[in-house]
Amino acid sequence: MNTAHTTTADTLLSEVFQHHSNHALTVLEDEKVVGVIQMRDFLMASVQYDSLDGLLVSDYMIEDVISIEHTQNNLHIARKFANHKIKSLIMTDHGVYTGCLEPQDVIIGLPSSLLGFFQAANQNMIVNPYTVSPQTLVKEAISLMARCRISCLPVVDDAGKALGMFSESDAVRCVYQTQTELSVGEVMTKPALTCASDASLRQCWDLMLETKVMKLLMVHADGRLHGLLTVTDVLVGLCRSLLSTFQVYHCPDTADMMLEWRKSGMIMAVSEGVHARLGYTAEELVGLTWQQGCLKEDMKALLALPKGASHAFLWALEGAALPFVATRDSEQACMFWRLDA
Repeated sequence: MNTAHTTTADTLLSEVFQHHSNHALTVLEDEKVVGVIQMRDFLMASVQYDSLDGLLVSDYMIEDVISIEHTQNNLHIARKFANHKIKSLIMTDHGVYTGCLEPQDVIIGLPSSLLGFFQAANQNMIVNPYTVSPQTLVKEAISLMARCRISCLPVVDDAGKALGMFSESDAVRCVYQTQTELSVGEVMTKPALTCASDASLRQCWDLMLETKVMKLLMVHADGRLHGLLTVTDVLVGLCRSLLSTFQVYHCPDTADMMLEWRKSGMIMAVSEGVHARLGYTAEELVGLTWQQGCLKEDMKALLALPKGASHAFLWALEGAALPFVATRDSEQACMFWRLDA
């Protein structure tokens, strides 16, 4: 979690990203969140005005902030990312800023055994993204990014082969260094970091971790650009089935665990409180089947539980026993469990 990327509303817009490489900064007033200023807002201002002198963060910040309480578990956090297609999420404690999460932070906290890792990346990537040629002027590329509200532009040659990437960070640096009359080819990040478009999400995620790059150009076998994959796309792809289960079954944010019936049984979401009280990590808990923690009588009762009914039981693992109340919230094989205080 990032606690350093903040600013104030009265900061000069011309200075706000000089010492920050993060694509967005949280705007605070007395430790409370009052807005967000994004690199794309900075770039929009640079397109609209010949000079940023006199402009303040408050002139361009977004006041409608998407945030979440810091106590929520990773799947609830992932749902926020997926629903709003955002690149960072502000964490609060009763309105007080506690930090900022990025999609890669959430992915790292998810179990590596998730079946979503085996999906093909081309099912999740942005197909036919906006592109520019290496001869495009930086100021023209920035104008396109500001107008279309996009954070990067793949750079391709006349045959469509991926050559590099022109990102928000590249654009902001060019504005500060008054290099907007240069060509994109002179300032882009190169060579292009690419991955085969038939690669799995696991392969793409491993490459992102290894290179510390959160966007990949997905290419055909001959090097022609096929699509763009961001770390947010990876997170949404990993959690799509889980998130749809949450949505379909209206799983409340207060649930400590959610279970979906499978042949082996699998815990789909586990709160931090369960981790702490059982002494298991999320990685370890996902590998456990619910049958291992229940008596036969409990298994029969859970299987026979009608919609809307609840059943109290002890879920025991290697000597640790927690009291739960399980509730079936649908006609199908899905339940959510709450710790019984």
